Amino acid sequence: ICVDGKMEEKQMRGIGVDLASVGRFARLSERFGERFARRFLSAGELECLAVSAQPSAFLASRWAAKEALFK
Repeated sequence: ICVDGKMEEKQMRGIGVDLASVGRFARLSERFGERFARRFLSAGELECLAVSAQPSAFLASRWAAKEALFK
């Protein structure tokens, strides 16, 4: 996982599955820009997003992970 702009290994405590459409996050990102990402990403995650080769996939994966966590 990415923590404060650095990739780290973390141990999982549970298993959950959530799906998020990468295309949907690409459209949201185009429409709202960084403002959209700032609503649900931490400062460290925003740093990771800035260097991500696939920003839409990064956004979708973070959204799905957080959605699964709060269920």
